[in-house]
Formats: sequence, C-alpha cells, structure tokens
Amino acid sequence: MTVVPDGITVASVGGRTWASGVAAATRMTVRTPRLWPIALAGFLARGGIVVLLLAIVPFPSAVGLANLVGPTTVTAAGLTTAAIVLLIVVAAVFAVLLVAGAGVGAATDAVLATSLDDAEGSPGAVPEAGAAPGRTLVRLTAIRLATYAILAVAFAIAARPVYDALYAELTAPTDVATPLVARVIREAAGPLLLVALVWLAVEVVGGLAVRSAVRDGVGVGGAFRRAVGRIVRRPLPTLATTVLDLLGLLVLAVPLVASAAAWSEVRALVEERADPTAIAGTMVVLAATWIGALLVAAIASTWRGLLWTAEASRPLR
Repeated sequence: MTVVPDGITVASVGGRTWASGVAAATRMTVRTPRLWPIALAGFLARGGIVVLLLAIVPFPSAVGLANLVGPTTVTAAGLTTAAIVLLIVVAAVFAVLLVAGAGVGAATDAVLATSLDDAEGSPGAVPEAGAAPGRTLVRLTAIRLATYAILAVAFAIAARPVYDALYAELTAPTDVATPLVARVIREAAGPLLLVALVWLAVEVVGGLAVRSAVRDGVGVGGAFRRAVGRIVRRPLPTLATTVLDLLGLLVLAVPLVASAAAWSEVRALVEERADPTAIAGTMVVLAATWIGALLVAAIASTWRGLLWTAEASRPLR
C-alpha cells in the first residue's frame, strides 16, 4: 500500500505490463460489485443519462423543429425577448447541471482511481464515495471542467456548419426518405468528426489527469502535464486502453437497441388500441431491458474506469 498526499490510501495496482493491468481491472470489476453503482453514478452525471434516454425519447421531427423555430421565437429583427429569456434560463440550468455533474464525476473518479487489485491479486482498498478530501475533489472537478472547456471550443467551431446543415434540410430537404439527423450528420460530417475526436482526446487526457491528481497529489496543471507526458511516452498502451474503453461503451448499445425496440412496440400497440394484456407485457419487457441497460452501464463504467487506473498506475520506463 502507498500513501499519497491529502491522506488518501492507494493500492499498488495492475502489474507492470498492459495485459496484467487489463486482467487486474477485469478481476476487480467482477469481484467488487459495490463499485458498480458508484461508477454508474459518474457515468450518468457526466451525460450518460442522455445516452440511456435516447432509447425511449424520440428525436423531434422536422415539422416539430420548424414549429419551435417560428415567428414566436425568431423575427426579422432577431430573437424575441421571450426567446432570449428562455435561452438565458436554459444556459443557467445547463451550467449548474454541468458543474454538479463534474462534481459527482469527481467523487467517482476518486474512488475508481484508488480501487484495484495489486499485482499479486490481493484486493486493493475500496474507499467510500465521500472519502476523498475536499481539496482533491475540487482539483478533480477543475480538471473535468477544463476538459469541458476544450470540448466547448470544438462545439463552437462545429456549431455554424451544423446549424447551416440543419437549416438547409428544414427549408429545402435533399432526401425526405432519410431521417433528419442522418442528413445533418452527412452534410456536416467534418465538423462533427472534429467534435468526436476532441471529445475522445479530452476524455483520455482527463481520465489520466484525475488519476495523477489523486495518486500523486499534484495540482491541475501538474496533472495535465503528467497525463500528456504519459501519452507521449506510452502511445501504444494508451491507444490500446482507449480501444478497450470504447468497446466497453459500445456494449451498452445491445440493451439500448432492445429498449428502443420495446418502446416502439409499446407505442404501436397503444396507437392500435391493442389488448391491454399485450401492452402490459411489452411494458414489462421495456422495463426489463432498460434496467438491463443500467446494469450493463454500471459494469462497463466500472471496468472502463479501472482500465484507466491500471494504465495511470503503471511505472514509466
């Protein structure tokens, strides 16, 4: 066991090879189900709830969007007063949720950064969610908010092309047989790809940085420097861990697709005024698949977090 600043006790982790780190993360994920709800809380707080809701919340139609952006919102002189007030309120609520989500994510980061088997297979410490000192939580929250700021720049760059593509498809659609979202993605593929790559990069750097902040007791700047330095010195292991991280996220697609199918069936049965027994049975299937998605997200989030803990803990050569 190793003691780092701020009184956090950390287990030696993961062994000295990439494969041993993956094995340790997998073993700890299976062995310690009490980590699952903690990891799930972090996943949901940092935007995972949106992913889960996509299965049961339909995208707005072109007509719905056109009605939203109508004369009551936009006039020849620009946005109406009501629209400006609404945008300010939405922005304020979004900012509060963003900071709150980063704080919850920071607490879960602190737990996952200090919970892993050691090289010999004995269990590492599993601190409680509130065990990380306040200063460490502030540092971890600041690191996550810094990554959000970088991502916001990418979103700002992509916003205009995406808006232009959306406006063009609403006013003069090129292919009405293709869903609106798919058409916008096709027309603004370059900017959206930029956002995806930046998102992936800040997740990798941020994940390594928060672990440096917890394990080494360094500040925000030092954590980022160590994270970037590790990526530069260990590009292939970092890339391999990133691939596994993405695969762990893609596993969630299976129960989400099942949930979406069940939700579509429920809506169809309700519209057809089918037998109530059939509707109730389909709703039970919907609930089961969505709960299954939560369980898969919890396990996958635990595994992904421990993978990065193993990578961040391996000594540099």
